[in-house]
Amino acid sequence: MPNPRHRFPMLAGFVALTCLLAGCGEGSSSSLVQLEGSSASITRGTLNHWMRATVGVDFRASIGTKGPQGLVAEPANYPECMQAAEKIVPRSFSGQLKLTDAQLKLKCQQLHQAIKEEALGFLIQMRWSELEAANAGAKITPAALHAEYEAYLKRTFPAEGQLQKYLAERHWSTADVLFEVKRNLLARVLIPRFQAEVQKAGGGNAVYAALTIAQGHARTAKTHCKAGYVVPGCKGYREPSGGPLAPNVIIEAFAQGRVSSRSPYK
Repeated sequence: MPNPRHRFPMLAGFVALTCLLAGCGEGSSSSLVQLEGSSASITRGTLNHWMRATVGVDFRASIGTKGPQGLVAEPANYPECMQAAEKIVPRSFSGQLKLTDAQLKLKCQQLHQAIKEEALGFLIQMRWSELEAANAGAKITPAALHAEYEAYLKRTFPAEGQLQKYLAERHWSTADVLFEVKRNLLARVLIPRFQAEVQKAGGGNAVYAALTIAQGHARTAKTHCKAGYVVPGCKGYREPSGGPLAPNVIIEAFAQGRVSSRSPYK
């Protein structure tokens, strides 16, 4: 029997997860990404949620503490980002921020783009996994998701309060954990199938790499993204001349009061 302390968050999580997957409250015309052969879409509301969730994870991983709310949003809200950034940018002995307003805004713009690419790329991969699993006849049932969720909690958060602490430090919800659990279940379905394809094609690292690249190209060719949302994984994406900025480098630049958002180790 499921632990009573998880039952009600699980029910709420299922409802929220359904909304995250379907884009509750948004029509199909608001779709930012469309996959050929699928009616599944990614809405601005879903992207906004996952940008906020993604920056919460990246901040915790980069700085080791809970980040402030408001660093990113979709559509972009740079005044909100600048107010949030002021909480983490160091100050001089006189109390002056080590970054000017212009520098704060530039970093907010850089962070918005970097997190948008990361979150949207993650969502595109998830949509493709769902589509390919469905085409293979594999379906993740609520019962299977519930069982995997309970096993994940028991394995990862055995003590009372650990899950709540984990969620709070990243600005996450139960639905976000469910989303991750579902991604793991989809991988458990798709990876063995892909490995079988590799073996059928001759096996070995070279074949594995070639098929991985081919799969990526095939997905990209069928992934149509609206202007302003063309990120890696979308048809027509072109990498910027200076190369993409990593979110963790931008976050660390905020926390250190550095003007440059390029890695100091490059």
